[in-house]
Amino acid sequence: MQLLLSSALLVAASLRSVVGHGHLVDPLPAFTDKYGDPSKFAATLNGPTVLPGSSYEQGPDWNTDQFTKHFKASSFKTLKAFLDAHPTGGDCGITDPNGPAQPLPSTVKWANGELGFISSHQGPCELWCDETRVFQDENCAANYPDGFMAIDTSKCSGAKRLTMLWLALHTPEWQVYKNCVNLSGAAPGPGPNPSPSPSPSSSPSPSSGPSPSPSPSSGPSPTPEYPSPSPSLRPSSRPSASPTPSPSVNPTDPIQGWKQCGGAGYSGNTKCVTGFQCTSLSMTYSQCMPHSSSTGQVPRYGQCGGLYYTGSTECGKDDSCVASGPWFSQCLPGA
Repeated sequence: MQLLLSSALLVAASLRSVVGHGHLVDPLPAFTDKYGDPSKFAATLNGPTVLPGSSYEQGPDWNTDQFTKHFKASSFKTLKAFLDAHPTGGDCGITDPNGPAQPLPSTVKWANGELGFISSHQGPCELWCDETRVFQDENCAANYPDGFMAIDTSKCSGAKRLTMLWLALHTPEWQVYKNCVNLSGAAPGPGPNPSPSPSPSSSPSPSSGPSPSPSPSSGPSPTPEYPSPSPSLRPSSRPSASPTPSPSVNPTDPIQGWKQCGGAGYSGNTKCVTGFQCTSLSMTYSQCMPHSSSTGQVPRYGQCGGLYYTGSTECGKDDSCVASGPWFSQCLPGA
C-alpha cells in the first residue's frame, strides 16, 4: 500500500488537469467523448485574475468564503453571468449540446461514482432551465454532499435545456464544470395538487383538458440577486428508487480506468486494470488513473504539494516548496 501511495505522487500535473469529480446522472447527459472520463471538468480559471482580492490558496473552506465575499462585492449577480463574462469550456463543457432529450425530474442528481459532490471540491453551483435559474447554492459540496438538488419544475415549463454549472475552488486554479441535457418534459414539481375535476356531466366539457395554471411571461423569469436562499425543497432522504440499477460486477475483477477504487465507505476491489493505479483524490474518493513516469519541474509560483496533490514536488534550484496551508504548497523564490 505504501508503494502504491508513493507512486501516486509521481502522477504528472498535466494528468491532474484532466481528472474531474462528477457529472449529472439524473437527468443523464450525452458526452462528446463516449469513452473518456465523464467526471472531468471543462476548463480552469485563475481565481486571482478573474476575481481579484484574494490569493485563494488556503484550502476549500477559506477559498470558498473568499470567493463568496468578493463575488458579492462584484457586479455579477449569478454564477452563469460570471462564467459568461469569462467564457471557457464552451456552453456545455464535455457534454453534447445535441444529445437526446431527457425528462426532467423534480430532484436533479449530481454524482461521482457512488458519491455526490466530492467533499474537498467546495464552491458554488447553479441549475438553469434555459435562461431561468432554478437552483443555486454558495457551497454545493458542503451543503448538498449527496448531490440531490430539488427544483421547482414549474419554472421549467417549455424549457429546452437544463444546464448545470459548478466551480470547484480548492486551489487557485478553479475547475469549471458545465453539463447540459436537452429536455423532453418536466416531472410535476412540488406544490399543491390540482383541484379535482368536477363530476362528469352528460355533455362533454368544452375544454379539451384542465385549465392551465397561470404561467410566467414568455420571457425569462427575473433572477434574484446572488446569493438567494435555496428553495426549501430538498428531500429529507434519498429517493427510494435509484435512477439506474448497479451493474453486476465480479468483486475480484480489477477496476476499470477512471472508476472508483477507494474512499470512505468503499468496500470494493482496490486493484486497477493494467496501466492504471488507484490514486486518492480526496478523503472520500480514490480513482483508477493512468500510470505516469513523468515528474518534471514545477515552475516558480506553481503548486508543488498539498493534501491529495498528486503532481511533481520538485521546484527549481533557486526555489523551495513552501506550504501555505494543508491543501496548498507552491514553489517560491529564495525560500
